[in-house]
Amino acid sequence: MRDGVKLAVDVYLPAGLAADARVPAILEQTRYYRSSVVKAEFGGGCKPAGSATINFFVLRGYAWVVVDVRGTGASFGSRDTEYGDAEVADGAAIADWIVAQSWSNGAIGSTGQSYVGTTAEMLLRNHPPAVKAIAPRFAGYDFVSEITYPGGIPNAVFEQTWPAMIAALDHGTPPAASPVLGPCPVDEDSDGTML
Repeated sequence: MRDGVKLAVDVYLPAGLAADARVPAILEQTRYYRSSVVKAEFGGGCKPAGSATINFFVLRGYAWVVVDVRGTGASFGSRDTEYGDAEVADGAAIADWIVAQSWSNGAIGSTGQSYVGTTAEMLLRNHPPAVKAIAPRFAGYDFVSEITYPGGIPNAVFEQTWPAMIAALDHGTPPAASPVLGPCPVDEDSDGTML
């Protein structure tokens, strides 16, 4: 990114894509691991988040680009808040990076639900010309009235569980009951030191 922060990115391309082929991309920016190391009893190895959705689009000729937003997963950087200015501005740089790839036809869409749906909406704050569409399948509108105080009543369960869950994810220590051990490292991090 413009400040030197490195973001972890997974790119999925249609199988057998010719060297001169150009395809549109769908961008997903997540704070919940772009791909996870899964416990052996759940199949083991690195598994992409949302593989069914990824496969659906990649089989239909799209590239799928999923990014751990700054300060989460295998990405570097820190965060002082969710959807902070630096995280939102990163969307423009990511869009520019996608357009510069040899496989890109210059058109980008973005989608997601919950946190990721809102990152799709936040991408539009940057006005990147390559972004042709967003389709948030669910996104936050008013987090106070929707989640933390629905109908004016404190949602104590959410206020206790979500911050604890994201703190565990951000420290690479998901709860013991989770099928996930942590984020997958990037390809160039063969010994795990970057992670």
